[in-house]
Amino acid sequence: MLIFEISNWDYPIVFIVLSLLCLYVSYKLIVNPQIVFLLNRYYKANFPKWILVLVLILLSLLFPLLGGIIEFYKIDRALKEKSYGEVEGLIENFYAKKCNTKEYDSFMVNGVQFKYTNLTYLSPYYHRVACEGGEINHNGQKVKIYYIKVDKKNKIIKIWLQK
Repeated sequence: MLIFEISNWDYPIVFIVLSLLCLYVSYKLIVNPQIVFLLNRYYKANFPKWILVLVLILLSLLFPLLGGIIEFYKIDRALKEKSYGEVEGLIENFYAKKCNTKEYDSFMVNGVQFKYTNLTYLSPYYHRVACEGGEINHNGQKVKIYYIKVDKKNKIIKIWLQK
């Protein structure tokens, strides 16, 4: 049974949402009287607020979108070129993180290690931890996994679980 698959549309939408979130945070900084006071004090005059607005808008849109485009390109290229790894077997060395901690769920399948956490909500890769109802939750489960390497870590892009 297929329990997870990266969608071509999920990932760009995630980074649009992240950009909007950054835009909101930027807005909150702009209207914060303490920030405005500090800028006025530093420049010893009325700091032109429109410059701050423009810079924060550009930064809040540029960084998440650029990061998202690069990551999306890696995923898309791996899927098109079929340059992803594939492993099938039983889950071994399963470790479930405790809820509300910064730990990772981890397991191995035929010597290939996988680690993930639910703290990366905006990640396009599999990140459903066992303590929050994730389907991967104990040793001995038979799985088939497609994955790509990102920063020397194996990221799950498609996973089947045999019931």
